[in-house]
Amino acid sequence: MKKSLLMKSISILLVLTLMTSTITFCLGGCSVKITPNRADIDIPTYSDTRLEVSSQNVSNNYAALTNALKSNDTEKIKEKAGALKDAVNQSLSEFKLYSEEIKSMIGDSDDIIKKRAEEFEKYFNKNSQKALDAINGIILGSKNTNSQSYQQSIDTLEKYFEVEKEIMVTSDNLENSISKKTDAEKLSVNNLNNYLKNSVSAVGSSRFNESSLKLEDETSLTDEMKALADQLKTPLQVYLYLKNHINYEAYSGSRKGAVATFDSNGGNDVDQASLLIAMLRYLNYPGKYVNGTIFISADQALKLTSAKDLNTAGTILASSGKKVFSIVSGGKIEGFQMDQTWVEAYVPYTDYRGAGNAAGDYRWIPLDTSIKGYNQVETIYDDIEKYGISESDYVNGMSSSQLNALYEKLSAYEKEHEGEEAYLNSRQIISESTAYLPLSLQYVVKSIDGEYDKIKERDSDTITFTIDGQNIAKLKPYEMYGKRLIVEYVPATDSDAETIKSFGSVFNTPSYLVKVRAALKLEDQIIGQAREVTLGQSQTFNMNVYSQGSSTYVTNNLTAGSMYQITQDMQMISSKELTKAFDEAEGISADVNIDNIYSSEKLGRILDMAGKLYYAQVDIADNILAERHNISITRSLSVGMTGYQVRSETMWGMPVGIAEGNLYIDIDLNNVAAISRDGDKDSEFKYITASGVMSSAYEGTVWSEFTGEPGVSTISILEEAEEEGQSILMLSKMNFEEQKANLHLDRTTMNAVQQAVNAGKIVTVHTDMITYGEWEGFGYIVTTPETGGAAYMISGGLNGGSSDGLVSLAYMVDIGFSIVDIVEAFQMILTMLGLFSMGGPFGIIVGTLVAAVIVTMVVFAVMDYVNSIQLMCRYVNGDEEAGKELEKNAVINVSVAAGGAIVGKVAKAGLAKVAKKKIERN
Repeated sequence: MKKSLLMKSISILLVLTLMTSTITFCLGGCSVKITPNRADIDIPTYSDTRLEVSSQNVSNNYAALTNALKSNDTEKIKEKAGALKDAVNQSLSEFKLYSEEIKSMIGDSDDIIKKRAEEFEKYFNKNSQKALDAINGIILGSKNTNSQSYQQSIDTLEKYFEVEKEIMVTSDNLENSISKKTDAEKLSVNNLNNYLKNSVSAVGSSRFNESSLKLEDETSLTDEMKALADQLKTPLQVYLYLKNHINYEAYSGSRKGAVATFDSNGGNDVDQASLLIAMLRYLNYPGKYVNGTIFISADQALKLTSAKDLNTAGTILASSGKKVFSIVSGGKIEGFQMDQTWVEAYVPYTDYRGAGNAAGDYRWIPLDTSIKGYNQVETIYDDIEKYGISESDYVNGMSSSQLNALYEKLSAYEKEHEGEEAYLNSRQIISESTAYLPLSLQYVVKSIDGEYDKIKERDSDTITFTIDGQNIAKLKPYEMYGKRLIVEYVPATDSDAETIKSFGSVFNTPSYLVKVRAALKLEDQIIGQAREVTLGQSQTFNMNVYSQGSSTYVTNNLTAGSMYQITQDMQMISSKELTKAFDEAEGISADVNIDNIYSSEKLGRILDMAGKLYYAQVDIADNILAERHNISITRSLSVGMTGYQVRSETMWGMPVGIAEGNLYIDIDLNNVAAISRDGDKDSEFKYITASGVMSSAYEGTVWSEFTGEPGVSTISILEEAEEEGQSILMLSKMNFEEQKANLHLDRTTMNAVQQAVNAGKIVTVHTDMITYGEWEGFGYIVTTPETGGAAYMISGGLNGGSSDGLVSLAYMVDIGFSIVDIVEAFQMILTMLGLFSMGGPFGIIVGTLVAAVIVTMVVFAVMDYVNSIQLMCRYVNGDEEAGKELEKNAVINVSVAAGGAIVGKVAKAGLAKVAKKKIERN
């Protein structure tokens, strides 16, 4: 059995079915292995130092003491306090020997390193004695637990050990996306004709200068774009190509630039202007940006948005972040007034108006490729029954025999309709053809606000990065496009670098000896650095994401010595940027080893690929869901982080060493504005809720696609809880007090749940602690009943999407080697991204049809959960019948709703079935 054949047969399903199953699982089901067995890897790669072992022993004994303190059992408290005292005394003895070893190792180091060792020795001894005094106070005061001295002793120890568990958002709070839905403001005019007459020329007073020919920043081009421009040759053909191939996307400001707009086949007015200007300038035709206020007719608005009515069209346009007015005359919407950016091009106009031999007088003419019309076509999801599949085939799930029958039906359909085409996207650009460049713009220009050769800073999306309050860098999205953006910790000085080298690795180096700096690297080039900190110290990393005219602040905790990759999604991950990420990750297999894996050049590439793979799959899932519900979706600039998070061992609050940790993904912003083109509020609610469930599920599986090991996310936690037989409760103000006694949550999680319920939210949560590998804690969903927007939360000390336990560097090396094995599957994922961005027809194949049916099953399953949320909303608003439908105990079926909704076992079995059949046929 050839791997490449197997990859080809399963990978299209991998993307389209929105699986919780992974590439690894699918291949494993067919007896092919693409990732190493972790049991075969020596874990950990680096041994803990003697001080780290002592730290762990002291911490474990403190944990035992805290449990005893809760019991109020005097003898047990004395026993556990005595054990902790012994552990602290042992650590003092161990440290004395360890300290002498360190002194001998750093004998040739400079004075600052030696001074750090001396200062830590004093700190360690002083605080060890304080801890021993507190432990003695607990032992002596255990008979009188109400005494002030006894409580002071407990408080002293808590300051050293007790770290409040954080509640972590594992998927974007989709309330943000739905809140971006904005209706167009109404502007009444007495006479439409008079309103339209009050207009200006679309061409300003531009004069030719060399800046109008510069190819830089947003107007840079790739070789592929230059080759296309050479092929098109004339301004007319460039204009027509972009008008007929680049999709309109409703967001505001400059985001993608020319390259990303071209690669993704989509952009708003500003980014399409950048693309047109870039290609014209390359052909030596000057081009400028013009910004102003325009009026588009009612018919243009409907064709541009595919909305059912004008109010909905106005909402789609206004939700872009632009200022949009519906122009009302005689009580009727006649069109829309809005901000717009278009192009002034300096072209030979007398000789065939930009279509001829580039001869004759030149003049500035206005051009806009973004305002266009769309037709709607039937997609593969619209009518599954035409493929011979009845609703009963997927509503109740499928057994193995039913899957066999499904495959045979679709195989027969494929043979019968060979050569026919189908669509993934319902909106298709209405192609235009003209012999000459247009004399004027396709709309009325009300005013011109400015003309310029370069995008203004205020008109661009940006991300500003700060660490512990220090500004590190500010980037525009187009500058980050297709590149790796890594936070890597580097030695603060040459002395620090030499010290780390002398110990062999940061994982062998006593943390208190060295200082490091967080370096922000763009394609391995440092573009900013933070102040120095001790290795293993925590830092606060902020991103100020400016998009759609407003700022969103994102905060993450960093551990000095870890490595992080920042991934952005500008609208939809393009196949080209995913290809680059994969090629770079695949390339490390040639020389990756244990000595070089922990670097931005090696591990950074794996992190980059994982981040882009997450957003690519979520983008495709969102688009499929949007097509099924006829939803217009527009993404605000979204960001997330993948990382390798080291474990920091501390002693009396001071880092003493770092150890190998875990892979994780934390999606900070995944904001998608959703507007039903039919004006159906219920469809918007369902889309937002279902999209959130699927996004959270992907956080739990993205690292599984590399490691073959389970991942931690809100959805995976809820699935695990249900498999254990726990109750899954849906809570609101109406039933929280009644159900509170059934919740066995830790204090922090219980407080967070209660606060959410008191704020009018609906909380879906399991009842008892979950242990997932080395992780333990709780997962829950907080839903806003008015919108369906939700936050997907976990507690317990790891971010959502984390691997479930330790991932050694040796194991990461094996992952680096194994990436080459998934090349065929990855190429098919890229193909699917291309199909979605191009929007055109593709040939009918059985894999696509199977995918369409399974997607339908997914939607039905997720909708079960959505319906439960809607029932609870009605119940909160006083509908007693809805409360009865929910059942008194509020238990919901997560495997059919929040968790197993993402295809689950049926999809996995379906993949194996299709793969097996394809192999047999080939």
